[in-house]
Amino acid sequence: LLEEYRVTVKESFLILEDLEPDKCYSVWVMAVNYTGCSLPSDKAVFRTAPSTPVIKAEECTVCWDTAVVRWSTSHPESTESFTLEWCKQYPSEGEGLRSIAGIKDQQLKVTLQPNENYFFYVRAANVAGTSEQSEAALISTKGTRFHLLRDTAHPVLELSPEGTSISISEQSEITGIPLVLGEVLPASGCHYWEMTVAGCKGYSIGATFQPSQEEYGLEQDSTTWCMQCCSTSTSYSYKFLHKEVFSEVRLTEPPDRIGILLDYRTGRLSFYNVPKRQVLYTFRNGFKEASHPTFALETPGNLHLHTGIELPTFAT
Repeated sequence: LLEEYRVTVKESFLILEDLEPDKCYSVWVMAVNYTGCSLPSDKAVFRTAPSTPVIKAEECTVCWDTAVVRWSTSHPESTESFTLEWCKQYPSEGEGLRSIAGIKDQQLKVTLQPNENYFFYVRAANVAGTSEQSEAALISTKGTRFHLLRDTAHPVLELSPEGTSISISEQSEITGIPLVLGEVLPASGCHYWEMTVAGCKGYSIGATFQPSQEEYGLEQDSTTWCMQCCSTSTSYSYKFLHKEVFSEVRLTEPPDRIGILLDYRTGRLSFYNVPKRQVLYTFRNGFKEASHPTFALETPGNLHLHTGIELPTFAT
């Protein structure tokens, strides 16, 4: 449905106001006097500036001193490029707004300082102009935020739409290793995340240098370090596995939430009983390669991933 507007003016120009973004308007002119109206002029097509994009902080990836900032726009076809702007939440004297223009994609990786909060903004641009600045998105490097890689998920695994819950239904037939990986974590600084594990009796969680979906257990992989829960109705056993060598911890009460710290500064991978603020086990391997968080369910149930958490005092 096309709408047509007609305006009568005395001047030889007109300022068109309240035009919608992401639109193309056809404009033509007719001259009028007391004898009648001329034929319309050739149509000129005017394009408006893009609509304002939106940054969703929960969809961004944040790792120690880098962030992959992601945004969306309602009409990408009308946008030619983006400008990303950011500043510290509490800047020091002389620190201002930084910006990168001419971005073609709807994401950008930027280098930041660890343990800082930042405000990010984005603008969309085309030949007609630039959109309004987006609302501020608060992104913090005080906690690691990553996402599950859906294309690595075993077919039996079900991932929630937001990518934080991993489950296997009771009716599923489990074959192989029902594994899914998280985004790669750079080999710098430290990375901390937590898992709610109360909904599953058999699982393995940890980190791997070289992801594999082959038919063997995580504990046999020389590039994987993991904690395996082998709980039964009467006992709670947790094995810490690497290269077919394991240590075992038995608990009288199972933790319902596990914290995982991958610290490249000290070369360790630690597992914590979060409710009791206790360390369960620490691998000391001098970790120097980028790693993927790994998650495997060995029985029906569910695990829930929590990211963007500041490093708790019991893990420092």
